[in-house]
Amino acid sequence: MSDIKDLQKKALEISRRYDEAAKNKGEEPWPVNKLATGYAKDVQDLIILLEGKGAPQNKLEHELGDCLWSALVIAYKLGIDIEQAFWRTMTEIEGRFDKENA
Repeated sequence: MSDIKDLQKKALEISRRYDEAAKNKGEEPWPVNKLATGYAKDVQDLIILLEGKGAPQNKLEHELGDCLWSALVIAYKLGIDIEQAFWRTMTEIEGRFDKENA
């Protein structure tokens, strides 16, 4: 099983390939705001699949994979340790649940 750092390393490798392909076409690599727009589109595609009846598993997996790829690349480009951010956020959410259900 891969850990989050392995996943991010692979995501960044693919991101570099996209950037290189863009440069070869005379285009600029996507800045982080455009990556975020792509991420929003991937989430929207996932929502559309989930709103339909019986979405194929492979399409759900693809969209979730796209979403994870985007999150990993965006975090890196923003200098955010995604693993630490995840655990910090989960701790905050747990704390809220504990307060609300005490």
